[in-house]
Amino acid sequence: MLRLNRSSQFVPLLLPFVAVLVFANGLSAQLLRFWDDNRYVTENPYLLSLNFANLWAMLTRFYFANYAPVVLLSFALDYRVWGLQPFGYHLTSLLLHALNVVLAYAVARRLLGSRSGALVAALVFALHPLQVEAVVWVAGRKTLLCSSFALLALLCYMRSGAASVTSSGRNSSQLLGSSWLLLALALLCKASVVGMPAIFATYDRLWLRHSWKRILQRNLVPLLLGGSIAALTLVAHSEAGGIKALRGGSVFVMAQIMLLVAWDYVGSFILPLNLNNLYLYDLAVLKGNWRVWLGLLPVVGVLLAAFGAYRGRRLLRFGGVWLLVLMLPVANLLPLSPHRADRHVYLALLAVGLWLGAWAARRGHLSKWRLVLAGMGGMSVIFWIVTASARSRVWQNDVILWRDHLVQYPSSVTGNINLAGEYIALNRDDLAAPLYKRLLILDPADMRPPFFLAQIAARRGDVAAEIGYYRRAVSVSASNAELRNNLGYALLSAGRPQEALLEFAAALSFKPGYGRAILNKGTAELVLGQFVHARDSFRAVQQLDADAPDAASGLCEALAQLGDLANALVQCEAAVKRAPENGLYLARTANVLLMQGNAVAALQIAQRAIAAEPQAAAGYRIQGDAYRLLDEPVWAAGFYREALRRDPNNLQALQGLRLLGK
Repeated sequence: MLRLNRSSQFVPLLLPFVAVLVFANGLSAQLLRFWDDNRYVTENPYLLSLNFANLWAMLTRFYFANYAPVVLLSFALDYRVWGLQPFGYHLTSLLLHALNVVLAYAVARRLLGSRSGALVAALVFALHPLQVEAVVWVAGRKTLLCSSFALLALLCYMRSGAASVTSSGRNSSQLLGSSWLLLALALLCKASVVGMPAIFATYDRLWLRHSWKRILQRNLVPLLLGGSIAALTLVAHSEAGGIKALRGGSVFVMAQIMLLVAWDYVGSFILPLNLNNLYLYDLAVLKGNWRVWLGLLPVVGVLLAAFGAYRGRRLLRFGGVWLLVLMLPVANLLPLSPHRADRHVYLALLAVGLWLGAWAARRGHLSKWRLVLAGMGGMSVIFWIVTASARSRVWQNDVILWRDHLVQYPSSVTGNINLAGEYIALNRDDLAAPLYKRLLILDPADMRPPFFLAQIAARRGDVAAEIGYYRRAVSVSASNAELRNNLGYALLSAGRPQEALLEFAAALSFKPGYGRAILNKGTAELVLGQFVHARDSFRAVQQLDADAPDAASGLCEALAQLGDLANALVQCEAAVKRAPENGLYLARTANVLLMQGNAVAALQIAQRAIAAEPQAAAGYRIQGDAYRLLDEPVWAAGFYREALRRDPNNLQALQGLRLLGK
């Protein structure tokens, strides 16, 4: 057997530190806006306080189609220490991986009975590039934390079996109870370890030679725990619409995809160069693809190993069971998860490490193999370190991550939409627009690209393009009230109030209490001179939100036009009180004062309106009217001209100049 010499027996102690160094690039990564970090951290309402209400909600509610209260609690504890600083969350993940490396070595040492074999197993688990996603992705905390508790549970379970053989049983019961508790915590992180009782049973049967009756007694509680969490997970996915339809509408097509996935996992282990955060399997890839049938090799091999086809090879059988029960929940027999994800093999990879460790330990006692094994192992470790370190940099931020995804899948709708969304968040409309235009071709039935292109056009001031894109979005999703409202607002901005009014009415037919659409409808009615309807619309908004300043200001204008100047002034003053620096509110207030004949007060408020919005024409026009009433024609003419410089079509300013004879 290959043995570690005395000077190298401390090498295993270095494993967690090596793992930390390899994945240290992740410490500088940001929290991802478009890949679940936002859901678990930046937008997670449970992080804000560890009060009883939040703790109870974590324990009793599903969260994004999952039941994972322990994971939510871990993020809440991180938030107490780090706030929203990404470094702290990545540090926690990295330390959890380091802990898992230590636990993986301990499990391998107990199963293999060899330090050198355990070292090989732990190296595979610690450094393989397939582990990057779980370690560097903050939302991958589920996998890391679940693995920590699962490995601790397994260690306690194995020790409990040994204690029952060598002692009176008290220590055995304590260790067994601890394993149950740790398994419960693992399941409360992620349901993918529901098959752990099968791993426990395999150890009991092959290492301790327990009877099936004894095995059942020791695993009754784990079976109940696993069944309960499996049922809760199904309910959570069902409520969130997470149970998807079978690809291609048949079990046969789905089976072909998963066979292809199985072979791709093997390929990624051997040569991990084309890793991705989101693997896509189009149905067209199945046609004539020989890799589909090669996928039978690992599947059949694992099944044969798990069910004892190789007599006398208990480690081979244990590894087969390990792989089977950990990969079965993500095999999409019931479509719940992505077809393929690197995080799915995080804990499963230890089984491969155990097999390689056992093989290396057996061959290592032959002198002719030692140099070969050392060379192969050294080259593999160096390759993994370089590849894993480079892969860690891909997860630095959304831009790098989704650009990397699109290299392999340039037509990915998810990749294009998420990269474009990140560019929008970074105020890079110039980079987002081409992606959204590409999406118009890739997925014409998706309303998001024209919606965001309309918003980009609005920020550029291109109202015609804005209207065109909103119309395209509406053609895809005609019953979307927000789209109809936004289209109406664009039409109103383009001076087409009658068309705008139709869109606001459509929005309200789909969402009757939509306050923004009611407000915009009132504004359109003001422009059309429908002052009674406008008054009623603004009052309806105030019933929904008594403090809405837009509604108060609009109601002020409607009442003023209807001659109710006293109540109009009350509404205008209420709007200004809530938003004292809003130029429109101030201008409307000044206009009401002017209509009441209070030119001096109107001048003062109009000056504030100009200071708030110097590019708006209304304040200057009101100043002109006020000076005209005060018999200051020179000043009046000057302000009218300032108003016309900003709005050449301002009819009231033109009328004022005509009254002055200018």
